[in-house]
Amino acid sequence: MSDAELKFRHAEAFVHAAGIVSEHAVTRAYLVPPVIVCRAFAFELFLKCLIELEGGNYPKKHTLRLLFNLLSSTSQVDIKSRSIVCCAQWGSVRAPEPNPDKALDMSSEAFERFRYWFEPDYMGQSSWLADSLLRGIRDRLVMLKPDWELFLDDPNAPLPQPPSPTP
Repeated sequence: MSDAELKFRHAEAFVHAAGIVSEHAVTRAYLVPPVIVCRAFAFELFLKCLIELEGGNYPKKHTLRLLFNLLSSTSQVDIKSRSIVCCAQWGSVRAPEPNPDKALDMSSEAFERFRYWFEPDYMGQSSWLADSLLRGIRDRLVMLKPDWELFLDDPNAPLPQPPSPTP
């Protein structure tokens, strides 16, 4: 299994975890930051996966805008287009941000900021509006790697173990 597929599968695990926890966050507001951390980390992993598939390199950073800008212009346009379609499909039910660039900029540091939500420097200083972008990049990856969709169909599929380091 390639490093890119491993990243994809781990990202999917975080998407599923966010989904499970978000069912309870409706009545337990304290669960919202963990849901956002899972979604933001999944988005980061999807970005790094796609950068890898495109033959690029990425820094060890969590900033979504920085990583998004490393994608090819074709991928950027495709993901934004998919995001706009998602927003139209969801309508006002989830109140998504219809402007993908604004959503990305406002959510760019969500992983770090919501992880440290309890600290005064971070409290209330971030937002998460990138669900439609998360869906857009996930759909683009499956379009590029159709066999990866099999993993999406089985939420109980075990995650593969990372390769052992060779001596």
